[in-house]
Amino acid sequence: MGAADGVDDAPQDHDSLVDITPPVEEEPDPAAGGNRWLGPLLVIGVPLALVAAGFAALYYLLFAAPEFPETDSRACPGSVQPLEPLEVQLGLHLPEGARDVHYLTTAADSGKPVLEVSFRMPAAAVDEALEDYGLTEDPRLDNGYLGGLSCGPVDSGQVTTWWGSLRSSPRPVHATVTMPPGDLAQVELVIDG
Repeated sequence: MGAADGVDDAPQDHDSLVDITPPVEEEPDPAAGGNRWLGPLLVIGVPLALVAAGFAALYYLLFAAPEFPETDSRACPGSVQPLEPLEVQLGLHLPEGARDVHYLTTAADSGKPVLEVSFRMPAAAVDEALEDYGLTEDPRLDNGYLGGLSCGPVDSGQVTTWWGSLRSSPRPVHATVTMPPGDLAQVELVIDG
């Protein structure tokens, strides 16, 4: 084989060949702020953040502080205002010895508050307490009354009805008193808007 075949037997220069292999990447310098930790951070950090947010939401749902009316065991479901500020606004104070108190506060079409309050008290003190409110007894008896608030006690017995206005406020008031056998009477006051 020689020059006649077209093949040159001369040694070839390997330096003139083009190297097409990719260069080896050097490790990034940590001081230069390379993104070497970005992948593991995303793979581990994002799921951990989601789990933490889930636990925070669960804690909020289970242990968050309840709001009114759940904070007052005397309030019936649907009450829109606590009893104490409304007592001050209306000039109504529950009689001494009142117990088993339950109430419902709503708003009338006029926007004024409506209060329905039910409580038990010593039967001997009922007449005086209602007269102090400015109410007078209606002479008619309704022995079939089984009223009461949806969340309060309901007694049966002799029923009397009282009407009038609070002395401290011209708001109309009516009361129903149920006298079951025993020493306690159930009083249901309704102060209309």
